[in-house]
Amino acid sequence: MYELTPFKRTCRARCHERLRSGVRLGIWCLGSSLGLMLILAGVGVMSTAWMCAVALVVLAQKLAPPRLAVDVPLALALVALALI
Repeated sequence: MYELTPFKRTCRARCHERLRSGVRLGIWCLGSSLGLMLILAGVGVMSTAWMCAVALVVLAQKLAPPRLAVDVPLALALVALALI
């Protein structure tokens, strides 16, 4: 559900700002990927397949601008995965 929070959207938007670098930018980018990183703890940190899948999602979110049309289905898929 973290993927749908306003805090996540703010972090993701700030992470895409190219005006700054350093610790502040790193904290915003950490906040934008925190939910996905926590998924690794739930599915197994040593699972190469899950690590690759989550890494690809994080990379896609870092490179693509925030869009609700993409972010909401991703969040719903993660919730469905959690329920399974």
